[in-house]
Amino acid sequence: KVYRYVTLKVFAPKGSKGGLNRALSLWWEQRESPTWTGVLTQLYTWSEQIPMRTELFFQKVTALQGEPFGIFGRNGNDESEQLLQQKNYMVKKSEYSYAGERGETDNQGLILGQSLFLRASHTMREDFYEVYSLLRLLEAMGGLYTSISFLLFVPVIGAYQLIRNCGLLVDYCRHQHKPHHFVTPEMLV
Repeated sequence: KVYRYVTLKVFAPKGSKGGLNRALSLWWEQRESPTWTGVLTQLYTWSEQIPMRTELFFQKVTALQGEPFGIFGRNGNDESEQLLQQKNYMVKKSEYSYAGERGETDNQGLILGQSLFLRASHTMREDFYEVYSLLRLLEAMGGLYTSISFLLFVPVIGAYQLIRNCGLLVDYCRHQHKPHHFVTPEMLV
């Protein structure tokens, strides 16, 4: 197998004094999720006596984002996964540093101080980002079946109270519309 990678070599003039007197600052934009991108930075140092080699491994991420689909939402845990919005990007997974050989120079006489190897990782990762939906809310309330039974219990109690109060209201209205008999003096005789 042929593996491709990018190599960055940093050369410095000979005769540098002091210990860690050379540095390279590397920064890059890294997508942490489909909606958020951050800037990462790292400082690499070396000296003429200790040239460094660093391998950075980047992992491919396939991010799937759910969609609102009525009250349920589309979660992608089935064959509908291909219908979801998909983004691919690379993230830094790991890094490996070690000391290199001393004395390596280029054609201008500059000494090699730091070599960076940017490589792809052997593994890939799939992330899934859910959207908010009624089912997700019910699951967050303490379980889907518990939440559904609670939601069904509330209308039953409401219907009971409505029927009970309607019965009392009907009884009250029926007594209000009855003709009243007044006692007149002729009735007392």
